[in-house]
Amino acid sequence: ARRTIQRYKQFCSEDFSGNDAANREQISQMESLYQDVTKLKAKHESLEVSHRHLLGEDLEQCSLKKLQSLEKQLLRTQSRARQFMTKKMLDQIKTLRKKVRHYSNTFFL
Repeated sequence: ARRTIQRYKQFCSEDFSGNDAANREQISQMESLYQDVTKLKAKHESLEVSHRHLLGEDLEQCSLKKLQSLEKQLLRTQSRARQFMTKKMLDQIKTLRKKVRHYSNTFFL
């Protein structure tokens, strides 16, 4: 995305000197870059709206179907987070048990 914007800015700042064919090519490239930037901007705005919805913001404008979809997505995310947290906690318990065994063998032998 940044590369596309940089190319667009570069073409906008260049002057249209030279022959007509080169100018037409530059104009064509600028139009293509403009379309790319427009698509990227729309995608960015869409992602921002989705992000706000996932944060629980601007939900008034959502349809019931959209709210149900958000709820399902959040429940899946919550489930994955819990699974990850459980795994981390079990790993930590395992590590602590090993330490207890090690120290009990070291100090009580």
